[in-house]
Amino acid sequence: MFDRKLGIAVYPEKMEMQAMKDYIDIATANGFSILWSALLQLDLTDKNSKDILSKYQEIFKYGKSKNMKVTIDVNSRILKEINFNNDLEFFINLGVDVIRFDSPIESINLAKLTFNDHDIAIELNMDNNDFLVNDVLSYQPIQYRVQGSHNFYPQKNCGLTDEYYLETSLKFRNLGLRTAAFISSLNESKISNWAIDDNCCTLESLRGKDITTQAIALWSSGLTDDIIIANAFATKEEIIELGKLDRYIPEIKITLEKTATPIEKTIISDEVHFRRGDVNPKFIRSTQSRVKFKNEQFPVCNADQNLKKGDIIIGNNDFSLYKGELQLIIADVEKDNRKNLVAKVKPDQLFLLSYIKPWTRFKFKIVK
Repeated sequence: MFDRKLGIAVYPEKMEMQAMKDYIDIATANGFSILWSALLQLDLTDKNSKDILSKYQEIFKYGKSKNMKVTIDVNSRILKEINFNNDLEFFINLGVDVIRFDSPIESINLAKLTFNDHDIAIELNMDNNDFLVNDVLSYQPIQYRVQGSHNFYPQKNCGLTDEYYLETSLKFRNLGLRTAAFISSLNESKISNWAIDDNCCTLESLRGKDITTQAIALWSSGLTDDIIIANAFATKEEIIELGKLDRYIPEIKITLEKTATPIEKTIISDEVHFRRGDVNPKFIRSTQSRVKFKNEQFPVCNADQNLKKGDIIIGNNDFSLYKGELQLIIADVEKDNRKNLVAKVKPDQLFLLSYIKPWTRFKFKIVK
């Protein structure tokens, strides 16, 4: 597993310089370390292209002064316009650390590019689902300088299916390569490099969800290392909330039942839970609380209803050795008077339960 990183995107031809610098300041103050941009939307044969590229250079230099790694996205048209001849001079002058090839060049040349004195990495488009990555690796590149990233999809209903994301991500993950994917800000005034922005993201199932839920889902899949906000500017609140996330333990938003006791609230909000390895089809068992709090009292309360997916229960005083055990319901079950209903997973978070596998650690966040 690689260390997990957060990134922001900027599009200098559309943004004011000071606004981008302020955005970088907020992002880096909250643990962001990737600065992403693209040239795909530009015409580098235009007479104004030098002025535009100078803005890219300036903001990249500023990002690097804040210890950010800079990624630039290019395709075959851009490479032709810069007279690319399998050398890195253009990108060195631009000040980038990673070159993302939205459309590739020959595999042997991609491998050769990893042998450079500037520690510049190449990034392959994961969504083509071809054998390019295998071919590149067959030419023995410096492997840590080869990585992959998904696309983002500005148009609604055009993002990847969960199944395709799994298939394409596993190809890179099984080769031991770093991976990246995109999420979207919900800021109404956001922009991206294209005119259309229906909440730019990689996975269609995450489009329109709040930004932390998008990130939790991608990291919980175990298939994405780096998460980049495809559009800008994300709100300050979004940046702060993303920065607070535990990048390795998913945090699921829940609402607390009014009848929950202080000790039940403590078990829910203060403990890191994990799913037992001997799984069953009805609920996720987190059993350490029954050991830690075995001497506490759990009076019978709110225990007379059938239980639905997303309900969170704690064993009450009538449950013998299971008193104090937390269970997260994943399939509807009949009522059990030995179990107090103490909280419910927010409806838009229910899909996250599928990521909780045997021995997966998870936390809860109480919201209103």
